[in-house]
Amino acid sequence: MPRAYRQWSFPELRRAHELRAAGKTFADIEQAMGRSRDSIRSALVRAGLLPTAGQRGRPIDWGREAQLRRALTLLNDGASYPEVMSAVGWTASKPALWQALRLYGRRVGIEPRRRVTR
Repeated sequence: MPRAYRQWSFPELRRAHELRAAGKTFADIEQAMGRSRDSIRSALVRAGLLPTAGQRGRPIDWGREAQLRRALTLLNDGASYPEVMSAVGWTASKPALWQALRLYGRRVGIEPRRRVTR
């Protein structure tokens, strides 16, 4: 049987989200709203207003993102993997480049066209 939870109104969710965006801790929001911090966190996650642990990930390294964007563009324009690796200064292996491009491509909506053969 699914777990029952209280439905939050839009003004309640908006207030909790605004407090969180203002830098308040869940303990502060708990005191301000009179709800437990777990219920506040759960309501914000269910509404899609708070990322889950799997969505947070590591902070974006903008230098690496530019390198991957250039590599993806070169690869999809027909360059070979060794050409792409030398053009963008990739020092890891070809499979590592493929993995990085695949993950980056999924995030931006562009898949690399060719796979690495071992």
